[in-house]
Amino acid sequence: MQNPNLPNVARKVPWHSSPQGGAVYVIGDFDHSRLAGIWDLGSGISRRQGGGRAPQRRRLGAILSLELILVLPILTIILLAIIELSFLMMGLQRVQSASSAACRVGTLPPSNSPALDQAMQQAAIGALDRLPMIAAYQMTYDVGQYPGDPVWVQVTVPMTAATPDLLRVVGLGLKGRQLTAQTVMRKQ
Repeated sequence: MQNPNLPNVARKVPWHSSPQGGAVYVIGDFDHSRLAGIWDLGSGISRRQGGGRAPQRRRLGAILSLELILVLPILTIILLAIIELSFLMMGLQRVQSASSAACRVGTLPPSNSPALDQAMQQAAIGALDRLPMIAAYQMTYDVGQYPGDPVWVQVTVPMTAATPDLLRVVGLGLKGRQLTAQTVMRKQ
């Protein structure tokens, strides 16, 4: 046994309330009769005496799992919406750039009308820069004949060509919707 004058030294105390025997390590002058519900450190086998708190911990884990099951689909939908919205914004910026580039080319004085049409188409294709968008775009325009006349260009691309339809599963599909940009400039 330890010297009673050294209360802060760890000592091995027999565990009287355990039917299997064993011992625990105690620091100081602690009443070892209260140790019925702690882990047995002496034998290396963990045992609980007196019921402990294990059922409450299991219930807490079940509650956390249930909360995760309820919240995870909502978080997934929010994440997919953020991804889809960012793709749509990037696609809209490309469509606006295509409309602006085609209109800028349309303001230049033409040598002939078919060459101007081809140059406007090439400017729009160069600004779209993605094969699905290039394959699906439509461009309508009105080029004035005289300097100072307005040049009007509208480029339309289906949303499904600009982004994957991630929210179709929850009923927020993009089928039939368009990204549209319109630009008006004065002819030189």
